[in-house]
Amino acid sequence: MQNIIHLLSTYHPHWRKLTSRERDVCILMIQGKKNQEVAHSLGISHRTVERYRQNALSKLKAKTPLHLLWHTFKDSFSLEFKSYR
Repeated sequence: MQNIIHLLSTYHPHWRKLTSRERDVCILMIQGKKNQEVAHSLGISHRTVERYRQNALSKLKAKTPLHLLWHTFKDSFSLEFKSYR
């Protein structure tokens, strides 16, 4: 999980725009947690999780957590390949 957090913070241009709570929600979503599980883990309501999730994905210009990961990996590999040319 630390590797994914590192990739997001390094290669996703908008990751730093998130609040710490939005990052927490994103990380738990990426782990496959459902809204209710995220809410329980963070001690907040599932409605609050939905709001954080929506705000975070909007700021990150992603439609789903998988979409977020796809673009992060794609961008990181793209930069790695360019450095070998």
